[in-house]
Amino acid sequence: MKRRAIILLYVAAALIVASCRRETAAPEQTGTAPTVTETTISGPPQDLTNAKVDTVIAPMEEIYVDKSRLGSTIGQDGLVNADKSEFAPQDNVYLSMWFKESPAGLQARVLLEDADGKEIDTDQKPMNGGKTVTFNVGDKKLKPGKYKVTGYWGGNIAAEHEFTVKAATPAKAKRKRQ
Repeated sequence: MKRRAIILLYVAAALIVASCRRETAAPEQTGTAPTVTETTISGPPQDLTNAKVDTVIAPMEEIYVDKSRLGSTIGQDGLVNADKSEFAPQDNVYLSMWFKESPAGLQARVLLEDADGKEIDTDQKPMNGGKTVTFNVGDKKLKPGKYKVTGYWGGNIAAEHEFTVKAATPAKAKRKRQ
């Protein structure tokens, strides 16, 4: 019993010593005190409803992607050859993106929406260190109308393109019937 009491006293003393914080003396100051810059808002809030703002903000896509192209043909390298914004109903629609960086685990994604913002198609590919990717966003034959395709670098918008699918001309429609 005596032995237990002594052990408990030692443990209690150790806890008390450990819980005490030692404070170090402040270093002596020589010269001038360091400067501290604070930003404060002065004045009442302003109503900027009718203000003319002419500051240009760079789109986020410039940070993640070197370039992107939307077109109907791809070259031997698997990338879109030339930009195009009008497509025929039978055309394939491809989006190629050239990324500046491709960190481990990066997923590239594409989202196709109609003029009303309704999602039509989406696709995702693992990059595995690759810096270029091509998606076939028009693999479903698209009806005539306006569309928007958005490419993503991870969860960030890397490219946005709007395009139109034109209605078939009557001459071509007659040839198809015959």
